Amino acid sequence: MTRRPEKPRPLVAGVDIGGSHFSLALADGHGRFLARASSPIRGDEGPDHILTMISDAIEAALRERQRRQEDLRAVGVAVPGFVDPETGIVGVASNLAGWTNVPVAEALRRRFPVPVQVENDVNLAALGEMWRGAGRGRRHLLFVAPGTGIGAGIIIDGRLHRGAHHFAGEIGYCCPSPEYLDEDYGLLGCLETLASTRSLVQRAQSMWEDTRPSALRNLVASPDDITTGVLVQAVEAGDEAVRAMLAEAGGYLGQVITPLVAGLNIHHVVIAGSMARFGKALIQPIQEHVNSHSLRTLAENAHVEASQLGQDIVILGAAALLLSQELQLS
Repeated sequence: MTRRPEKPRPLVAGVDIGGSHFSLALADGHGRFLARASSPIRGDEGPDHILTMISDAIEAALRERQRRQEDLRAVGVAVPGFVDPETGIVGVASNLAGWTNVPVAEALRRRFPVPVQVENDVNLAALGEMWRGAGRGRRHLLFVAPGTGIGAGIIIDGRLHRGAHHFAGEIGYCCPSPEYLDEDYGLLGCLETLASTRSLVQRAQSMWEDTRPSALRNLVASPDDITTGVLVQAVEAGDEAVRAMLAEAGGYLGQVITPLVAGLNIHHVVIAGSMARFGKALIQPIQEHVNSHSLRTLAENAHVEASQLGQDIVILGAAALLLSQELQLS
């Protein structure tokens, strides 16, 4: 008997829009990436131009795999900002000029008549962590992504918790202690001002002027050259001043994470984003704060660790959302 050729599996497209580039992947019903693409963008190019670039890239990826547009079953889009997942409208996107009340789902459906799910990038990263990372097999997870901003993805009983207005997890606006309540942080939140990569770089630059730490002096010629990557190198070189700065930032993060662990009864915390590169220098002070300021039964079970999924995490989360929660193709 002649065996019929296997019918091609339907595809989903996951897209991660950042401030400087977008990435996308085509995945099959098992979540395997079949084609990938990325392209630089400028935040001032405007949503129409960027969404056209993304649509063109999806079509090019389909052609690369010799697949038709009809094979595409859904598109998931991650955006760094406030998103209404029910309408697919991006209210405001940080680092993207002109992204106010942008109907992303509607725009993409004009090119691809399939379901389009638009979600906050940290929320999708949390789903990616649950699917393929440290959260695999768990029902509850607090996913914290400190970087230029600080956001969190909250998963309770295996489901993403978005909150009453889809803003759950905006912990960057939390104040870690009362002495910071009367400060005006502008568009930045209190925690972001104290413990983001932006604040760490600024503090390191000031520290350079005061003490000129040896590791930083050996790595860069001037304070203007200090980046998050340079601070990671300084930690690896044993710079005690930078380590102390990270311990303080970890303490601030711990002061916000601890009541979430207690109030939501979540025992597993994953730290991702650019600051996860600091490893134990950041994770340990967070863990110590959770241990020392929680009920004993909570502290004994609460575990804080760094994500190991890297830059793929958001696209993995987009695929997970489409495959597992929306279309159930796998």
